[in-house]
Amino acid sequence: MKSEPPTNAAPDSSQDIWHKPPHGGTNGDEYVVYMLPGNPCIMTYYRPFLAKLFSSLNEALTPQNLSAHVGGYTLPGFRLRPDHMDGISLPASYRAQIGHSEELIKLALRRHVGRENDGGFVKRPKMILVAHSAGTYITLEILKRYAGGENGLSDVDIVGAVLVCPTVTHLAESRNGVKANVCPTYMEVLFLLMKCSSSLEFLRFLSL
Repeated sequence: MKSEPPTNAAPDSSQDIWHKPPHGGTNGDEYVVYMLPGNPCIMTYYRPFLAKLFSSLNEALTPQNLSAHVGGYTLPGFRLRPDHMDGISLPASYRAQIGHSEELIKLALRRHVGRENDGGFVKRPKMILVAHSAGTYITLEILKRYAGGENGLSDVDIVGAVLVCPTVTHLAESRNGVKANVCPTYMEVLFLLMKCSSSLEFLRFLSL
């Protein structure tokens, strides 16, 4: 049977998206697909994509008695209102947004996924991070912290990550970046030639 986003899967606010399966997996495993958005980090841009992802994943998982949550939260600094993000100093640096992303992931898990017991989840969710553009850098940093045991996501099992159109660092130093940097020089020369041509035409007009 095809799985569709339940009617009660509305986000906490218009800034956040969360699709919760109507029934959890009967074998004890519960998957969470969490989206980290690209710049400008507004989750509603991904609404059609996440709805389709939710339907397709649960359609495939249901015969295996598995289920998956799908969603993501808009980052601080891009939210229309603070909501559940108190004590945030804005504007936030890229480094700070990595920590904020971890906090939002933990908040989403507490709200939508499992019960907590003595600071940890009763069932350890299996998490897959999906990231777009600038969110890919944040995701790689989260994974680095997770692998080193340094972050606050020790209560989940991060089992994978999908990086869509990852951020390219040192873009100007790439082969295409070097070519693109030449274009402004040519454009500036062309602009100066046009200005000179216009000035000459104007002087010629005055001499008549």
